[in-house]
Amino acid sequence: IGLQNAADLNGRGAKIQRFDPKAGRYRVQLDGDGDRCARVRPANLLQLIEVIHVTSGAFGRIRDKAVNGEGKAPGERDGYLVNGGPPIFGATDIKSFWACEDTCVPVGTCVRVEYSDPAWDAQNQALVERVDLGKRLYIVRGGADAERKVEVAFGAVRV
Repeated sequence: IGLQNAADLNGRGAKIQRFDPKAGRYRVQLDGDGDRCARVRPANLLQLIEVIHVTSGAFGRIRDKAVNGEGKAPGERDGYLVNGGPPIFGATDIKSFWACEDTCVPVGTCVRVEYSDPAWDAQNQALVERVDLGKRLYIVRGGADAERKVEVAFGAVRV
């Protein structure tokens, strides 16, 4: 999502092959396009993963990012558009907005951690190892020291 030099790839499915730490990009194999690959920044990828809405207990699948931090108006929250769960305002479609702090991603999900800490790499990449639903915390591993584990609030994590 958000690609400018290869806008035709926006919205396309792909499978991650590897991460190039020097370039700060993932190499992805494009779905249905033979051997065609692309190199994509982490911010331009969206994992299509099943998630849980902590407040209601509903399950859904992330379909898009909402707001995403930049140019955010006061009072707006980062979150995801999710297929599943209760429709918003009684609408007949099943797309709902779930704020990041109310959305729990599963163990094993690759995430970006939204805070400054020199121990984390430039992309703030981490892997969710454990979830504490009661405290709304993830225990993640990542950063420059791949063995480092930290607790991170749900709202500080993006997929």
